[in-house]
Amino acid sequence: MIPTVFSSLLRLTVLITVLSASVQVSMLHAHGAASGRIAKMTHAIEHHPKDASLWLKRGRYYLEKYHYDEAEADIKKALSLQPDLIAGHYFLAETWYYSEKYARALGEIDRFILALEERGDAPNHQAKAHGLKAGILMALHLPDEAALYYGHAALLTTAQNPEFYLLAAQAYVQADKPSSACEWVDKGVIAAGKLDVLLQQGFEASHEGHPERALGYLDAMIANGKRLPALYLQKAELLATLELPSEAGAALKQAQKHFSAWSDGKQQSIYGEEVKAGIEQLHNRLNDLLGNADQPTNA
Repeated sequence: MIPTVFSSLLRLTVLITVLSASVQVSMLHAHGAASGRIAKMTHAIEHHPKDASLWLKRGRYYLEKYHYDEAEADIKKALSLQPDLIAGHYFLAETWYYSEKYARALGEIDRFILALEERGDAPNHQAKAHGLKAGILMALHLPDEAALYYGHAALLTTAQNPEFYLLAAQAYVQADKPSSACEWVDKGVIAAGKLDVLLQQGFEASHEGHPERALGYLDAMIANGKRLPALYLQKAELLATLELPSEAGAALKQAQKHFSAWSDGKQQSIYGEEVKAGIEQLHNRLNDLLGNADQPTNA
């Protein structure tokens, strides 16, 4: 069996591609702005100490700054002033989740979910709550249960967003249920489209136990037209493990072709050198397997 020498680099590439710089900048901005908002809320609370919404807002701003004790105190104060302020239960659960008080967080998010169901609240609000519960269950090392709640969140989400489908799949992988993981990947593809981040998760869940299914995910990513040398290389590696050396050689030729189309600078980058090494390694192994010099030459 030929090992997949390029898997770790491709996963890293996908993660880097998926991360949004704008989201990271927004988070930093929110963290900095929270200090000013806390001062304003403190001033407002001094003049309106019975206003539960002010305590809740300040608690949320403390949460943004990772001041969990202060956040907990303010949110509890808001709930004491207005027990039917159900948003307080969500933010208290979130505070306990981030401060690693998972058992408390689980009980609190259950109270919030029950209140939403009784009120018939918007599906997106319920989706967010189920997503937080799933995160808590993951922290409690209960991936099977977490996957169920990520699935609930995915089905409740009205936007075409792959997040909860992806998280459900990842939870099922941790629960050692790769077939269930692939089912949620496929549902995510139907809901949000053939996104590389979903397809890559499907590939990773299936390439050991269900290689034919994994080939389908690779072909779908190839059709998206990104990272072609790496994807063709992975396809060649997988075909080689299936003892299909001719098909593996054809995929390897495509990897070499698309690698050769890169600029010199990209070929000589760290990423490019890794791709080149993977092509050469598999080329040599296929030659050894076939005793055939007609495989593609070094990149």
